[in-house]
Order: sequence, then structure tokens, then C-alpha cells
Amino acid sequence: MSRKTIYVFKYTARAALKNTGTKTIKTVSWDYIFTDAKDQKELKRYRLQSKQQVLPGETQTLTRDIELDPKENTRHITIGKQSVEITRIEYTDDSNWRRQ
Repeated sequence: MSRKTIYVFKYTARAALKNTGTKTIKTVSWDYIFTDAKDQKELKRYRLQSKQQVLPGETQTLTRDIELDPKENTRHITIGKQSVEITRIEYTDDSNWRRQ
């Protein structure tokens, strides 16, 4: 039996997050979005989650690797405008905030 190696393209998504609240953040769910700069059409959206503690008043960088299939079109990475939407925050006291 032979092993097949599947090569993937890896892209690192990053976003700065400042905790302006009074509770300590435990987990952040966030969308990393590529949009066409000309017509504002969404090209690709990645749903990500980062488990890291962010204290009140603290700023941290959220970082997630996105692995792409070699057959996947990566045009959105080279031409797309990047943005981030925070969709859910879990706090250490087990409460949460969810985007409406």
C-alpha cells in the first residue's frame, strides 16, 4: 500500500480583538470574510473559533490557520478585501454574547 501525500495551501487568518467589557473572554467565534473590492460581493467566508483567554481591557491577536484543498480556487485570497465579524463570545463565567 502506498501513501499519498495531499498538499494543501495554508493561509493564516489574523484579527486583533480588544475586550472592552468587564468579563474575561474564554472563546471567540469569528468569521473571516473575503469581499470583492469593486462590487462588495462576498467571495468566501471561513467560520473560525479561537479558545484563548482575553482579560478585560486587554488586546490579543486571534490567529487561525485555514487549510485549503489544492483543487480549491484561491482567487479570493489574492483579490479579496478582508474583514472580520465576531459572531459569538463565551466568557469564563459561562455566559455568552451572540451576534443578532
